[in-house]
Amino acid sequence: MPDKNSYTSLRKRDWVVLTVFIAAGAVGYGVYSEWIGPEVGLRRIEGNMKSNLPLRIDPNKALVDVKYERNHSSYWYVVNNADQFDPQETARQVQDGLCSDAENLRAIKKGGFSYEYHYKTKEGRALADFKVSTCPED
Repeated sequence: MPDKNSYTSLRKRDWVVLTVFIAAGAVGYGVYSEWIGPEVGLRRIEGNMKSNLPLRIDPNKALVDVKYERNHSSYWYVVNNADQFDPQETARQVQDGLCSDAENLRAIKKGGFSYEYHYKTKEGRALADFKVSTCPED
């Protein structure tokens, strides 16, 4: 098992990859929906995302499903080892990552957009459910 510092670095790196992946979908949605209409754009982006699933986020987590709605996105993850999953730290990292991205921050603060996250074990036991609908003020 890696030491705590290397595990934290791995998690931060993987979070950056996931944030870029999600932000690309959000930015793509904004541009695409202006061109063809929000509902059609959402269905296409959701379909594109789902075609890449499951997506291994790190050795312990995989993104397994997504749902995009006009003012809300939902993400479902499966965690391989619940003993290596910290719900509070995950929620903090997710919020920090979302709120540090300019497009996501604008969507949350000005557009009333929210992001919902669900984590469960391979066996289906719920580990964490949370929603990010606000960002801390600077």
